Amino acid sequence: MVKRGLKSLGAGAVAALLAIVIYLAALGCFIALMLLVISMEEGSTTLTNGTVPLTEAMVLLSQGSGFSSGVITLTIMPLLLTVMLIAMVAVLAARMGTSILGYAAGLVIWEGVNLYLHMSLAQGSSSGVTPLDESGMVALKCGIVFTIGYAMAALPRSAAVRAFREKLWPKVSSQVRRTIALGVGMAVLIVLTLMTIALVTVIVWVVLDYDGMGTLFAMLHMGMGSRIITTAAMVAWLPNFMIWALSWVGGAGFSIGELATFSLWVGQSTDLPPLPVFGLLPSPVTSEGLRIAFVVMPAAFAFLIALTMILMRRGFGLAGRMRGNGESFMSRRTVLELAYPAGACCIAAALVALFSTLCFALSNGSLGTGRLAHVGVDVVQSAQTIGHGVALGLLAAWLCALIGIAGYFGIRWSAGRIRSRGVRDAKDRQSSSGTAETGGTERSSRSFRSRAGDIQSTETLARVARSTTRP
Repeated sequence: MVKRGLKSLGAGAVAALLAIVIYLAALGCFIALMLLVISMEEGSTTLTNGTVPLTEAMVLLSQGSGFSSGVITLTIMPLLLTVMLIAMVAVLAARMGTSILGYAAGLVIWEGVNLYLHMSLAQGSSSGVTPLDESGMVALKCGIVFTIGYAMAALPRSAAVRAFREKLWPKVSSQVRRTIALGVGMAVLIVLTLMTIALVTVIVWVVLDYDGMGTLFAMLHMGMGSRIITTAAMVAWLPNFMIWALSWVGGAGFSIGELATFSLWVGQSTDLPPLPVFGLLPSPVTSEGLRIAFVVMPAAFAFLIALTMILMRRGFGLAGRMRGNGESFMSRRTVLELAYPAGACCIAAALVALFSTLCFALSNGSLGTGRLAHVGVDVVQSAQTIGHGVALGLLAAWLCALIGIAGYFGIRWSAGRIRSRGVRDAKDRQSSSGTAETGGTERSSRSFRSRAGDIQSTETLARVARSTTRP
């Protein structure tokens, strides 16, 4: 038991230490290369002295703790680095093995390294880079990052999840399990679609406004090497730009403090800092039809995904199920067939709204104080814009399925009425034709009898005549 506990402690500590060391080394090498290229083109030798403090600051920034350097105050998390850091923790923890003791040991190592970086950055005042958060807040944010990464590796193989999957989950009805799974899958597809829309939007911004970025590079007298390495460094904030682009597509837009506002209708700025990335910010859309197309895009894609899930066989297969349903429209079976897709749409709408709100909140930050204290989106407005659009698309898909099924039952009811009326008319025609044949037979028999009587009367009269003419 003691040996197993020590092994778990060692595995967690090694996983945390390897993750932070690899991350520090990779990030430090890139920053050193960037500063070296810039200093070579600028003819300065002092820029490379900032490699260590800038690396420490970026490690803390990628975990949510900002820093200041002169007039610049940077708290916008580079979400791509954050995702990579969490993924590295998850991969190494899964490789080393997970346990409660391993998590505790790894958390201690992780917190210790990050607090050391914070203390080193706070004491090295000569570098000009100062952390903004206190030690307690740094420990909390870094602990959350490590916990998320470790949980991604530990939860799928934990005893609690295994017991839930084997004992509790099978007790839930198969249709409810299917509804939850399809609702989660629908939410994942919608989120991936929205992220694709955002990425395409950012690419279009780059293509259309690359000249503006080149102008800013020229204003800063940056050489080709500096331009390339700086552009590569900006990729760390690509997810932030994608989230802002999604808000822009939805109509809510985003702002650079109080200096600039960008939306489908407005694209104005005054006295922005000469950062090259600001040259890529979009202009307003002049076409009314194109603006409408952008605004309805989240709802339209949510509608298509939900309708496909509801009707197709790999989803709820409602189209095929209704063909074999011989019951009425208001039967219990039909109501349940419609209720399960409605539940899945509600689950998908809730998950998309929650995820979008979290992304919008994490993408914001500041580039300074005063007029640059808030850079990013209005979280409430953007979440409502995207969430309402997705919910409207899901509702429209379910209503279309409802109308289609009601129309199917209506057509089937009308066809049944027409068939029953045709059968009744055929029986009436058959009975009337039988009555007519019976009446004709009776009339022919009566005429035959009357003719036979006439013949007998004629024969009688002839005999009487012959008898009277004899002598």
